[in-house]
Amino acid sequence: MKVYFLKHKDNIAAEILFNEVTGGLESVISVVDEKALPICSQDGHTENLEAWWYNRAVPRSRSDIRKLLDREHVQTSQSLLLNNLGLSMTDAFWVCPAGHEIKWEEVSFHLNPPASGDQEMVQGFQGTWWSAQFTPAASTGGELRKNWTFTNGRFELLKGNLSAYYFQQSLNEVIASKVHEAQGYGNYVPYHLVRFKDGSMGCACPCFTNEHVELVPAWEIFAKHRGEAHEGSMLDAYVSYAEAEGFDRQSVRNHIDYMFTTDFLLSNTDRHSSNHGLLRNSDSLEAIGPAPVFDTGNSMFHLGGGISSFHDLFHLRVSSLYDTEDEIMDNVRNPSLVDISKLPSKEEILSILKKDPVVAPSAERLYSYFEFKANIILARQRGLTMRQIEDRIASAMGDDEERTDINKAWSAFWGSLEA
Repeated sequence: MKVYFLKHKDNIAAEILFNEVTGGLESVISVVDEKALPICSQDGHTENLEAWWYNRAVPRSRSDIRKLLDREHVQTSQSLLLNNLGLSMTDAFWVCPAGHEIKWEEVSFHLNPPASGDQEMVQGFQGTWWSAQFTPAASTGGELRKNWTFTNGRFELLKGNLSAYYFQQSLNEVIASKVHEAQGYGNYVPYHLVRFKDGSMGCACPCFTNEHVELVPAWEIFAKHRGEAHEGSMLDAYVSYAEAEGFDRQSVRNHIDYMFTTDFLLSNTDRHSSNHGLLRNSDSLEAIGPAPVFDTGNSMFHLGGGISSFHDLFHLRVSSLYDTEDEIMDNVRNPSLVDISKLPSKEEILSILKKDPVVAPSAERLYSYFEFKANIILARQRGLTMRQIEDRIASAMGDDEERTDINKAWSAFWGSLEA
């Protein structure tokens, strides 16, 4: 066991005992400055620090986890994180071994960019007691292979796919970027395609945090306020909790309504509470606003297959605030924040999907789902609930629920609304 100081930049937040073999957080010895703690552990919730540390480490399901562990001769992702002092690209938290004078300016990735744009970015640090190279990969979440690079004066995250044989997840990130661009919505992370050294395709995006701006994942907001009474849906609760942390209520509300509506359009199944959040000033700790929309790769039926009936497009299971898409959409207050008349053209979306020869044969079918979802959003904008829309489209389809072109029934649907 070894004692470390949990720090936010150079401010000591707490004294913590770590197991150096497993990398696990054993206990909180004392809180020094509660304001410097991660939000999830404030107001007497230091029990959440164990989950915070665990969630900070690379998940064990990560495709390149074995390579990362072998490189540093450790057995667990938490040990990997501890070896890297818990450093992250997205915030200013880290851990410092007790008895060693290490300054934030010596270890911050943002203050010490690499001299070259190596795809596997490491940061050298010459200490009085060791020589170490730290990698932000130790705290970069998600199951896909990810590396950081410093290119043309900015940090970029490079992300792979579930398979080396197809790269639809990367294509989906590009499609999502095109949707936000067409909407004229400025608060999103733009993605573009890249080719890795091994010849496989992936995508890249700029880092949306820096030395003065850090991310507070949504799960931390929920963890701090868990059990508090609230009115309305889980979306309403998140907005209320964010407001309690100093964020503007309407800005947060509009952002999540927009985000979840575009997620529905793209059939994104992975908007869990580590995949969205809030930004704050890492110097003053003051609220800035909602974090940009990021990480939309698990969309557009990226695992292959399709639907057995149009009903499936209402009830896709998701990893999010609710279990299914229709539950989320029924709790979006303002779906009109997405203008369906301002979307990438069919030709543009098909041209992106057809870049992958494995996905290309399914491109037309995938677009038909996208088009169907756009019509559902239009109907929600008319004030209908998801159940009402589903029942009316079923009536419009009649006995032909398994029709090949599921979108042919929409003309009858709109006609029924005017009758």
